[in-house]
Amino acid sequence: MFKLLRRNRKGFTLIELIVVIAILAILAAIAIPTFTSITRDANQKVAVANARNIATAINTYNALYPNETPITSTANAKTTLSSVNLWPSGLTDDDAANANKLIIFENNVAVVDATISIYD
Repeated sequence: MFKLLRRNRKGFTLIELIVVIAILAILAAIAIPTFTSITRDANQKVAVANARNIATAINTYNALYPNETPITSTANAKTTLSSVNLWPSGLTDDDAANANKLIIFENNVAVVDATISIYD
């Protein structure tokens, strides 16, 4: 009699599959917002680091070339700094654009305001 009840039961039942899918959906619902937040925070920190590199390059240029017109905005900073090999290497235009949003000038000195969020 037991042999008749146990005939070829290979695989999972529909209920078991639905339970597994529901558990995976719950885990995904928890993990995706967390991952998005972590990615945004990491991108913000990269932008701050790039902004500090650009600000340092601007301030270095202004100190090394006091007789030249000082850089007082980020609008033409890339061309000026590239001409004297002070532009941070490997910096893409998108990264530079994000970093430029964080640079402010106080008394012709480039300063990074890390409190500004570029992802708001």
